[in-house]
Amino acid sequence: GQIGRTHFARALVAAGHAADLQRAFVRYLKPGRPGYVPVEWASLEEAVGWIRAAGGDAVVAHPARYRMTRSKLQRLLGAFRECGGAALEVVSGVQTREESATLAALARPLGLRASMGSDFHGLTGSWGGLGQLPPLPAGCLPLWEEWTGAKGSAGAAAAG
Repeated sequence: GQIGRTHFARALVAAGHAADLQRAFVRYLKPGRPGYVPVEWASLEEAVGWIRAAGGDAVVAHPARYRMTRSKLQRLLGAFRECGGAALEVVSGVQTREESATLAALARPLGLRASMGSDFHGLTGSWGGLGQLPPLPAGCLPLWEEWTGAKGSAGAAAAG
């Protein structure tokens, strides 16, 4: 699998250099600290293209966590749809029902399907209970309803 900052944070805690994951990030892994490596992002077109070329459906993951205005998010989603994006994560284990309703209202006019996820990243983080997510808001078209046996349940990937 891919090694990320959380793996390094865990190693720092295990080696006694930080008391917990949060302190490891603050002391070593955030911008301006000795272990920080800036992320080089692929373009939206590249990311969506890679996902589609692999046979997946590109999904914008946890959009309620992005720090952008509604109009900027609308522009992002429009560009995402134009380059072949399929869906928006409308329900997440770390957002409110009101946020889900707002995201559903953004997805519908763009023809984006809806996805949902717990945002589970490990036992130590905050996340919604597995299997305990609320249903998609009314009028959302679930992404998984268009999957066939050719794609199966492994046909989606998050772009975000």
